[in-house]
Amino acid sequence: EGPEEEMTSLIDRMTVDLLKSVWRGEGGPDVRVSAITTTSIPALKAYLEGEQAFRRSRFPEAQEAFTRAVEADSTFAVALHRLAISYGWSLNIYAEELTRYETAAVRHSAGLPERDSLLIMANKLLAVDGDLESVRLFERLAARYPDDLEAWYGLGEAYVHLGSQEGRQYTSAIAPFERALALDSTFAPPLIHLIEVAHYEGDSTRAREWTAAYLALDSTSGWAGGFRLGWALRFGSPEDSAAAVAALDTLNLRVFGPTYRSSWNWSLPLFELVTRAHAHPRLPDGMRGRALLRLGWQYLRRGQVAAAIEVIRQGYALRPDDRDPLHLVAIARALGLAEDPDSKALLDRLATSADDDEWALGVLAAQEKRLRDVRSVVAALDASADSLTAEGDSVTGRSIHGLAWGLRGHIAAAQGDVDSAIAHLRHGLDMVIGIWSWQRDVDRYLLASLLQQRGAEEKALSIYGSLYVTPWLEAMGYVRRAELHERRGDSRAALEYYGKFVDLWADADEHLQPQVEAARQAMQRLAGEPVSP
Repeated sequence: EGPEEEMTSLIDRMTVDLLKSVWRGEGGPDVRVSAITTTSIPALKAYLEGEQAFRRSRFPEAQEAFTRAVEADSTFAVALHRLAISYGWSLNIYAEELTRYETAAVRHSAGLPERDSLLIMANKLLAVDGDLESVRLFERLAARYPDDLEAWYGLGEAYVHLGSQEGRQYTSAIAPFERALALDSTFAPPLIHLIEVAHYEGDSTRAREWTAAYLALDSTSGWAGGFRLGWALRFGSPEDSAAAVAALDTLNLRVFGPTYRSSWNWSLPLFELVTRAHAHPRLPDGMRGRALLRLGWQYLRRGQVAAAIEVIRQGYALRPDDRDPLHLVAIARALGLAEDPDSKALLDRLATSADDDEWALGVLAAQEKRLRDVRSVVAALDASADSLTAEGDSVTGRSIHGLAWGLRGHIAAAQGDVDSAIAHLRHGLDMVIGIWSWQRDVDRYLLASLLQQRGAEEKALSIYGSLYVTPWLEAMGYVRRAELHERRGDSRAALEYYGKFVDLWADADEHLQPQVEAARQAMQRLAGEPVSP
């Protein structure tokens, strides 16, 4: 019943109510009925199409459908939420769209059940704010709703993207993703990260299992092509691997991303093959430059600094507006990895166009005890943060203030004031968003060494063991962890981490080889073998 001019909307509302009533029984589509707040039939239809595509990890199709849903009903919270996640899964970074849609989803989530509104808020904290509180919120949701697919899936995502910043290993994401798949084996997104973890761990059994499970759900997307290629390159027969290598020069662009994401912990020659194909002149300059910079990360990760500086220079020429080259070179010099004239010349060139608030230059200045220069960077960071906060960007403003506090910690450490350095570093880390992993890890590494001096060895070990996302620090974390275990009398753990360090830096540059040799001798000593002269 109602006025004639409202009859269409009344019929739409009644239709949606009837559908939701039917779906609550058996045999309905796998949707969260309680989260459907729209009364628009076109919005609902588009949302269901988007859900179908999203579940199969066909994210461009999901984006298109969810976009139609929110165009039909701009207050449809769960469609806005899924649209944001679909952009987040894109192989390009759509930070602006992700932020816009997830923020709108939170704004329109007031009418949802508590569980759904909290899930949307947790994802905003994760994907938009990079806030470590998202990890704890997803953990609480998974504990409170142990049969909720979205809670476990969200927890796995939180562990993948922010877990290292809480001292977690990359493998910590396996359990929540496996729980999500146990609840629904046809939900493909968790398998993407599981395949990546298997490649990182070199686990061919799980890589085969999870790749097969993924391909059973999606056999035609870029993800499917990338995972097939990645399997053939890393674990395939010699014939399959050779065919995959031959295919790299003509590879479809949409297949590159999934292949690349799986390749982070592959052997260096194999990673170089994929990167050089990704840097082929037929591809856009920005994409080629990014590929070369990633190769530079890998060289730095393995202590091959001269090779790193050369490809970073090449990548910078293709991406002159990218700040990563400056970060890579400045921090490599601050940590003592790069000492050569070439890296100094490149840094000087990069620094000529740097802003006054360039954090990495402040870290280097602190290491070199140029404290006046560090204080200038701190002042510039604080001014920049105040300006951003005044313009309404409180998240970035707070994070930049956090970087300034971290540099105050570096100053205190350079002056030998350990307790003040610890306090400043902790204060800064509490302010900096979790997704700024490079900046956070440099401060966390210094914090770990200071905590170790104060006897907080367990916390130091946790930090040293979770530096795997930052190219300069992974190997250094291994050797510091090994040394600490050796001092504590834990020979088994010490051998394990010395071994990881030696494997990673086996072909490091000559000036770093004394550290590798010291680790080898430590392994011989711990194994009861005669130490080589």
